[in-house]
Amino acid sequence: MMRLFQQLNNETICRYVENAKYRVAYIGPALNQYLAARLARQHKLLGTGTVTVVVDYNEDIFRLGYGEHEAIEILQDAGITIRKETGLRISALLVDDQAWVLHQSPMAVENPKSATCNAIALLPPQIDQLVNAVGITSKQSKVKPTDDLFDKGSQTAEIGVETLADQDVKAVKKNLDNNPPQAFDLQRQVRVYSSYLQFVEIELSGGRVGQRTIKLPDKIRKSIFGNDEEIEKRLTASYRLLDGSQIEGLADINKQVDELREYTRQLNKRLGRVMLVSHKKTFTKKRDEILQNIEKWKKSAIKQLQSELDTSINALARAGAGNLLEKSPTEFVSGFTSKPTRDDAEKYLADQFKRTAPSAEKLLNSLTLQCTFKDVTYEMLKEDKEFLKCVHEAFPDLNKTLLQESDAAFVRSTGPTPDLFSH
Repeated sequence: MMRLFQQLNNETICRYVENAKYRVAYIGPALNQYLAARLARQHKLLGTGTVTVVVDYNEDIFRLGYGEHEAIEILQDAGITIRKETGLRISALLVDDQAWVLHQSPMAVENPKSATCNAIALLPPQIDQLVNAVGITSKQSKVKPTDDLFDKGSQTAEIGVETLADQDVKAVKKNLDNNPPQAFDLQRQVRVYSSYLQFVEIELSGGRVGQRTIKLPDKIRKSIFGNDEEIEKRLTASYRLLDGSQIEGLADINKQVDELREYTRQLNKRLGRVMLVSHKKTFTKKRDEILQNIEKWKKSAIKQLQSELDTSINALARAGAGNLLEKSPTEFVSGFTSKPTRDDAEKYLADQFKRTAPSAEKLLNSLTLQCTFKDVTYEMLKEDKEFLKCVHEAFPDLNKTLLQESDAAFVRSTGPTPDLFSH
């Protein structure tokens, strides 16, 4: 007794077609080159009218991976009439007096060779209905059409009443040639890798508070600081605002960020860091805790930082006041009705420097933790063998799974395969 639920992958379908004695019909969104080659051969062996093909036909069908456009070309070259049914998503296969309704996943989702329970075998009355609905005819057919499935006895099929036009084929082929679909085996690999791994960039921006500088006005820098050894240690074209001492609490923030990076693996300098998706929930929770700690720290550190900034600017002003009074640039003395004092010089310089220097609030607001996630890309699996090597070294526990899934990662067929008719 025939099983109702069956497994019909691409190899099984091709084998059934090869064994057809007097008729074959394939109805579905599209088909691949291997099935098309078998249908073409049966058309040659069994004669005109024995092979029926009904497909949906548009560019998106091929981009989604329901089939390959090369298969259409094979059928056309064999002289098989291709009928079109817009929006067709379910498939059916008829071989002599056996038939199945089946589901075929897009190749971008599932390997067509996979052994999946995807078909239901039809009973003889249902096969009769299928024959009539599709408008299948054969001189050797053992089944008789049922008139109620035809439009008022006009022998018009329910589906596939439109023949695929040559101009439509040429237009779609041109678009696909100009912008080819991605290799479906690689699209599946992208899903597999992305389910295990994600790239992540971790950056604590604005954390080098002690390295912040101000650019001094050129006239002031050249005229009053040229001979001061103490200032020269911190002075080039700019002046380092802080003397290198760590703001209290900042070291702890940096430590927390370093601990966050331990959830990731550095593949290499070019590729960056990746993490296991299984740890992402814990990672993001830790990241959110650090972000909260940063905001709390900013509020507590602002007074200390502003005090150190003011001290640094005032020290710079004091160091330059004497030279300013001695050289008395016009820009400085023109603002006073009498001879300026040292206090005037210090106040003038401090005011000039504060206009350039950032405030503590501005410095601290620039401190933020950024974590940017990126998925594995199609191009990476297609072209970057170094990526696969680095991943397998960084995550040895994933080797078995990922290596098995990567077997076909660098295989890409373009155009009809030469050995399609040799099986």
